[in-house]
Amino acid sequence: MNFGFKLFRITNTLALTLSGMSVFSSISAFLVAGFSPEVILPLLASGACFIHSILSMYLQRNWLMPEMPLKESTPSGVRIMGVIELIFAFICIFIGISILLVPNHMLNDMITQMKQQQEAFSILTPGVIKRFGAFTLFIGILFTVNVILSFRLLKRIQQRQSHNESQDQQPQE
Repeated sequence: MNFGFKLFRITNTLALTLSGMSVFSSISAFLVAGFSPEVILPLLASGACFIHSILSMYLQRNWLMPEMPLKESTPSGVRIMGVIELIFAFICIFIGISILLVPNHMLNDMITQMKQQQEAFSILTPGVIKRFGAFTLFIGILFTVNVILSFRLLKRIQQRQSHNESQDQQPQE
């Protein structure tokens, strides 16, 4: 196993765990809040990330055990869910960078206004908001790296399969 494959296994495990927790919390929010775009969109985005991570596990299995073929729909599923995950990851990266670039004095003003409107925001501090931005940026980078590595592995698997098929079709002496 090379470094890229090991990194892919680690990122895929982290992405599977984080997206699984996100799917569970989104389903819980859906059951409480009902049908609303604020609940459905995160559920769909985290669901795509979760499905992509599961399909990536099949890629890993095929890479380690080539005798176990991929289903016909796995490569296209990896691509489709990967593109959706990339869109979600870029949004997370944008949000994370945006939050981290906001000056503390602006955050203090925003927090003061929020506390005046509702007491529930009393726990917010600029540090909490910055940590949230850093975590969102981390999730975006993690999902991006995971998708890129899964696309690379899919390409290598397909090259290996086409190479094996071309060897099988050559006349044997």
